[in-house]
Amino acid sequence: AVLAHVTLCYDYDWTGADALYRRALSMDHTSAAARQLYPLYFLTSIGRVGDALEFLDRARDDLPDVASLSVYYAMCCVFGRRFDRALQEANFIVEDQPSLVQGQWVRGMALEGLGDYAGAVTCFELGVAMTGRSSLFLSQLGRARFCANFRSAVTKVDPPSTTVQKFSPRSAIMSRHSIGCIARTGSAIRT
Repeated sequence: AVLAHVTLCYDYDWTGADALYRRALSMDHTSAAARQLYPLYFLTSIGRVGDALEFLDRARDDLPDVASLSVYYAMCCVFGRRFDRALQEANFIVEDQPSLVQGQWVRGMALEGLGDYAGAVTCFELGVAMTGRSSLFLSQLGRARFCANFRSAVTKVDPPSTTVQKFSPRSAIMSRHSIGCIARTGSAIRT
């Protein structure tokens, strides 16, 4: 499974990675690593989110004691932009396994995807505290705080035409990021 992951992430050999993942799964169908990496990094990446979630559901049935399978399920939902479902999974993880820091991470990502930046900030702050200031959580926290603080202050949308007001050249980078935070990527690119 690790060789398949390396083939995918470093060689960008999607066909080879698929074959290696399948081989790893056929050799050890109970491997939690293979059953997590394949659906998240391969199936979800190629847009087969439904297949990834079905795969993880079967894995959770077979390995009910592996909490990380639910984390990967929620991550597939986040990356597949199924934020409501991701939040349901993340809430279950946080309630069932409060010390599993990945539950806070994926919950924060789901809340951010739903536009609840204050909730995301709270999750990422908990993650920062739980991990002793992990760089992953610090970067997530910084982005969520930026989006929470600047979403309404930096951009003003004109309701009748839904156009974004122009900014000075000095604020071009800031406006691109803040527009991106509110999922107006087309506007962010044109700014």
